[in-house]
Amino acid sequence: RASLMDEVTEGKPRGAFYNYGGEWRTWSDVCDGKCAAIPNDELKPKWNPGPPYMLHVNDWLKMLPLWIKKTPEVRRVKNDKGIRRGSQSAGMTSYSIAIAYLDMPHIVEPKYMITMIWHDGEGWQWVDKTNKNPDAILDVATLHYCQSYDTPDYTWGKMHIRREIDFMDCEKPVEFPAPKVDYWQNATEYKEVRAAWMITHIVPNIVESLEHYKDIDVK
Repeated sequence: RASLMDEVTEGKPRGAFYNYGGEWRTWSDVCDGKCAAIPNDELKPKWNPGPPYMLHVNDWLKMLPLWIKKTPEVRRVKNDKGIRRGSQSAGMTSYSIAIAYLDMPHIVEPKYMITMIWHDGEGWQWVDKTNKNPDAILDVATLHYCQSYDTPDYTWGKMHIRREIDFMDCEKPVEFPAPKVDYWQNATEYKEVRAAWMITHIVPNIVESLEHYKDIDVK
């Protein structure tokens, strides 16, 4: 998306809005006082970005070594009962720790990502404005399909890929079950509209990606 990258300049990195909290600020074994000093009112707009991460190449070169170093450290973080608590979203929390160390606050934009159909803090307003026009140009960069999406006769989630497709069988075509009805056009309740929109746009792109993988990489 050239239009998004045009917004990136050195010293002003950008990322999508993700609501993964600020517990990482208290992990003193992997995060020094710079993390603990981040106030709550700055957490979401500056220090909790998620993919797509968009940085000038010079900022990437500053940040990447520390991000790589901190990720395995975050994965080993344990709570007071000895249970690991840092493994989920370790990539994102270690990213936040790295940019806190480097004093590299981000411009966090909701329009860069959508995933949770009930969360208006993401870029859903751009989906809602399409008025179900399939040719509408959408100003959202990433469809993050970590949720399950339901229509009255159909549910799709990322685990379906693992269960229903043999990646390594080059002779088998990629076949996904599809909704019986185009519920994106017929739905009325806003969460149903958003779920159907995600299914309508995610499934064809995944099929295309897997077909490319089979044609190019497996064969």
